[in-house]
Amino acid sequence: MAARTAADLETGTGIPSSSLSHLLADLKEAGGLTSRHVIVVDEASMVGSRSLDELRRNADGVGAKVVLVGDNRQLSSIDAGGALRTLSKELGADVISLTTNRRQAGADQAWEREALASLRSGDVVPAVDAYVDHGRVTSPARSMRHVNAWSRTGGPSTAITPPPSSPCGGSTCGHSTRWSVTIAR
Repeated sequence: MAARTAADLETGTGIPSSSLSHLLADLKEAGGLTSRHVIVVDEASMVGSRSLDELRRNADGVGAKVVLVGDNRQLSSIDAGGALRTLSKELGADVISLTTNRRQAGADQAWEREALASLRSGDVVPAVDAYVDHGRVTSPARSMRHVNAWSRTGGPSTAITPPPSSPCGGSTCGHSTRWSVTIAR
């Protein structure tokens, strides 16, 4: 998935792009960074801290620059994560923040921009209500089984899962698709 995303990024920007794991493998094998390189890590909150640290060591060794781009409030990597969130807190005023949502830019998507802003601030109920009101919430039996199991163990009351037809094969892979939100009440 990361390789395909990198290829799409390269096509869209004209900037040579690869997955971080591919770049790190190339650096182990042949080196190649110089002080003239700027490495931009997109979706940096989704990158494991160990991988970011390995990239940092490679860049520091030759004076290259690493720029992390991403949402510091997004879910962290499956690996040990949280580096972007921690760096954002430590760097404070030196962090550049984008304030305009460019993905949900249409006039008919104002409700979704508001819902996403609510989610980012931790206010889940109005966000989920907006998705329900706009027909974006489904409750497939598969998801309900998971939610019911979680609720019996005192787990979260909201589950977000890909639809059964997702290319993710029912796992959380980050593929751009409509996800199901199931709420156990």
